[in-house]
Amino acid sequence: MATLTGSIEDLLTPSLLGRLSAQTGIPDKTVGTGIKSAVASIMDALVGKAKDPGAMSKVAELISETPAEIDPDRLLDDSAPLARSGTKLLGLATADTPGLAQRLGTLLGIGGKSATGLLGAAAALAMGAFRNFSRSRGGLDASSLASSLIGESRAIHEAVPAALLPAAIPTGARVAARQAQRVVAKTSKAWWLLALIPLAALGWWLFARGRGPATAPVITPPVDKPYVAPSVETSRQEEMPGVAPMTPGVAPTTPEATVPAPSMPAEALSFAAGSPEARFLAHVKTPAGPDDTTWFELEDVQFDTGQAMVRPDAATQLDSVAKILAAYPSVRIKVGGYTDMTGSPEANQKLSTARAESVRQALIARGVDGARIEAEGYGGTHAVEETAGAAQSNRRAAIRVIAR
Repeated sequence: MATLTGSIEDLLTPSLLGRLSAQTGIPDKTVGTGIKSAVASIMDALVGKAKDPGAMSKVAELISETPAEIDPDRLLDDSAPLARSGTKLLGLATADTPGLAQRLGTLLGIGGKSATGLLGAAAALAMGAFRNFSRSRGGLDASSLASSLIGESRAIHEAVPAALLPAAIPTGARVAARQAQRVVAKTSKAWWLLALIPLAALGWWLFARGRGPATAPVITPPVDKPYVAPSVETSRQEEMPGVAPMTPGVAPTTPEATVPAPSMPAEALSFAAGSPEARFLAHVKTPAGPDDTTWFELEDVQFDTGQAMVRPDAATQLDSVAKILAAYPSVRIKVGGYTDMTGSPEANQKLSTARAESVRQALIARGVDGARIEAEGYGGTHAVEETAGAAQSNRRAAIRVIAR
């Protein structure tokens, strides 16, 4: 019986990859790695949407409209029908997790334009694989598409290099890991209740024997004190139809720390090659002093429109930054907060400052001394991308070293 992963393998022949290499000027091996990794990343992102009937209906409709023929010489041609379908698929798959082209370029060591072109070709090929798989099954509707993605989720996820995995895609093994971490965290927070049971039993037994009640120690669990964001003007700040703006005085949610107050030897730290964490760690290790230009974009730390709260999917990357700072206690950093370019400069300046402070508080919650972290907002300046559809990429945070 045909499988989705099998359809991908059948399509990515050495001949096709060789022709792409000739068109792009990128070595065969690099093209092969890039295309296979990007196709797997797109499929993995769709696995994360498999339980969304609306998303699956859109993908199924797109598959039915995709031409059956695949022209290897037009995969990089934006006007080609298959390339157009691939662009739509890529938008559906990665709308919530931007930055895939940047991560792909870092992984392969190629420029942004080449990485974007290669990602576009991969999306077109992913669309072709879906089309071939649909034909072998006599068609796909939203339900059968979702079942196929879920059924092959492990194989798809394992084909994605770690450097391309944003924390925002909670699929496969990462879902299980996060659920386990939450269970452990909840259990660890409730240990004191379990500890009181035998003490209470012992106290009752002593009282019954006429020796008076035993006084058990009172254990008071710590009370979390949420950070309350500065009041932010809700009018004329980042606006998007149908999305409520940030409410003044409402505490941003700090993503749950999966590694509380991490402390480990510096030599034990290891992160995916080319990731922001790996580049930040390499910078911290260098003997050179701090500078005003070397910023590290926290790709997984992003914000919803008009909001200062850090989204929960940033937890893993924030944990990694906290680990590095714990291993290098003399390092001080500045957190920069940013907005997109919509809204008034004054409102966006306040919002970006609140975002920077929200990230600072998230690191403090992970055991980093707040005196080591400065926070500053930069409004809608220093945009990562200035295209119309790049607003989400600009709602972000970055860090730089200010003292060692």
